[in-house]
Amino acid sequence: MRLFVGDDWAEAHHDVELMDASGRRLAKARLPEGVAGMTRLHAMIGEQLGEEAEEAEVIIGIETDRGPWVAALVAAGYTVYAVNPLQAARYRERLSVPHGLPPAAAGGRRQPASRGGQGRGPDAQDADLGTYPPYPTAAALAASALKRAGRRGDLAAKASPIQAALRTEQLSRPEVVTALHKEVEAHFGRHPAAEIICSQPGLGAVLGARVLAEFGDDPDRYTSAKARKNHAGTSPITRASGKKKVIAARFVHNDRLIDALITQAAAAIRFSPGARAYYDRQRARDADYNTALRQVANRLVGILHGCLKTGTLYDEATAWSSHPESVAA
Repeated sequence: MRLFVGDDWAEAHHDVELMDASGRRLAKARLPEGVAGMTRLHAMIGEQLGEEAEEAEVIIGIETDRGPWVAALVAAGYTVYAVNPLQAARYRERLSVPHGLPPAAAGGRRQPASRGGQGRGPDAQDADLGTYPPYPTAAALAASALKRAGRRGDLAAKASPIQAALRTEQLSRPEVVTALHKEVEAHFGRHPAAEIICSQPGLGAVLGARVLAEFGDDPDRYTSAKARKNHAGTSPITRASGKKKVIAARFVHNDRLIDALITQAAAAIRFSPGARAYYDRQRARDADYNTALRQVANRLVGILHGCLKTGTLYDEATAWSSHPESVAA
């Protein structure tokens, strides 16, 4: 027996719908994010499978291929398919269920279709932006976060429900992934380029190690920043025919490297004034979110190349000196 689950993912909840092989709706519900929602989803699936649970295959389509929720789905033995939300309408036109899509591993990489295996490799989705201090300093941390978000009034009182939520049981990564992260952090820190890489906005030990591994550490491999950008796949391709010129993104690239660089860029525009201003300029030119983020990633690759070549740490003013309006911002 096959059971199909559609999972419309949102930040705080999941709208799920269970279907049989013919596409007939069996059940639907809105589930909260976290352990309670996952427990309820397991119960819904169990109710539909009954005595056939051991032999059944559960196939889940969701708009992301990473995070604790996806990791928990894969760990439970379900086959998980990541469906790009921008392509969902086209998928529905051609497919009533997600046949033919590559299943997602818990760590964000693709894996062959199989039932029960967990994803391999560290989950590099985070930008390694720092480790939150443990309790009892959580109250001060929550109040500070509220203040930065522009909240007013009794911040201590507003922080209390946040603390309570953080103290509840949470979905977490498998122990083997956590252990592997610690190993990466320990060994990456010994590399001579680690300090320079971690000085870049949006890069920490885990994501930085991934960037280093994919670029390689041969100091003579890339003769210029352009060469490194071309290898990364962040630089555009320009095609000219007569008076017509077309600029397009590079679709042939190292998926692991471009994923890490885009993740870095998404974090950098939150914490680097220069990166943010550069991103805003691209959007002002009618670039969509992904295009603008790729432009930021491309610029950051050039900055990283310069830092590695000169053996210097990242400096906000120097990095964006060719874009003074970005520094001023």
